[in-house]
Amino acid sequence: MKSVKFAFAALVLAGGIVAAFAFTAPKKKAIDTWYTFNTGVATTVANVTDPANYTYFGTTAPAAQFPDVNLQAIKVDAASEVYTSGTYTGKPIVNVANTLQTAILDATGLDGSAKNEIANRVILKP
Repeated sequence: MKSVKFAFAALVLAGGIVAAFAFTAPKKKAIDTWYTFNTGVATTVANVTDPANYTYFGTTAPAAQFPDVNLQAIKVDAASEVYTSGTYTGKPIVNVANTLQTAILDATGLDGSAKNEIANRVILKP
């Protein structure tokens, strides 16, 4: 009788473990998306934090942009750093204080620091 109770308890435990993992959603993979900063737009705080000044480029980093501008492109996480509705649908969320905006201001030196390209996040051109 003890062995039956033990086997039943083990079966319930195993079933609980399987059920715990069976009903969890798989983790979404972040999709990196590149946006270029529109040419002809001055690199000012107001302009780099305006989503309208960015154009979707794709999932790979852009080549050299001509004419050169201080800010060339930014890489964003499509799942969390792109507007999904409203006026700026499909544009990067750069007008809200977040890590993306901080990275842009830091890389361009608009936060008072020295210009410093952030690899695989913010591309600058001389």
